Amino acid sequence: TLPTAQAAPRVVAPADGTIIAPDPDIPAARQLMLVRADAPQATRVCLKLGNQSLAPCGVRQTLVRLPPPGRHQIRLETVDGALLAQATVEVRGVPR
Repeated sequence: TLPTAQAAPRVVAPADGTIIAPDPDIPAARQLMLVRADAPQATRVCLKLGNQSLAPCGVRQTLVRLPPPGRHQIRLETVDGALLAQATVEVRGVPR
């Protein structure tokens, strides 16, 4: 087999520009967001929401509670904090 070119690290889920509208009929604690990264196996990456770690470094997929309403950056960083990729998501407020 021929070696394949390694793709650049990226945030796969949620996609950049995703708008999330929480369901008012579901308790907030049960509304989760899948966060998943794609990076070469040899690259140890960290998933963050802003500056907050979402999982231990090396974990490439996790379920997290929805952040509060507003725009948020999901960051894919090296263990040293260098930014590899990011995606912006917007969480809408729950209608009353």
